[in-house]
Amino acid sequence: MSLDRSLPLLIGMAFAVLMIISRLLTNYHCKKRGKEMVAAGTTSGFIPAWISAFYLFGFVGLAVSCVWSFVATAWWAPLVIVFLYFLTGLVHSRAADINLLIRFNARQGLTK
Repeated sequence: MSLDRSLPLLIGMAFAVLMIISRLLTNYHCKKRGKEMVAAGTTSGFIPAWISAFYLFGFVGLAVSCVWSFVATAWWAPLVIVFLYFLTGLVHSRAADINLLIRFNARQGLTK
């Protein structure tokens, strides 16, 4: 396979790595300031916006490379990109866990 046909797959891998790095940074900030987030009742403002922008950029890039791989490589190439997206899900975001804890505490009447 030549470089012009495999380039969308390589770009897709780069965007998947970007998504993984942003999730790891989110987990770092959640671990560092998780108690403050639960006490405040929100995760907004505790995780820097540029991390969310990195994740969104990675997701949009992955979607574009999915379409690009269909056009440039073959009909099966988007399946590889979708598989890469599911692989990024193996890095679990702790922000979802903190949001669940906030909702549980709100239901129990433990937070404002």
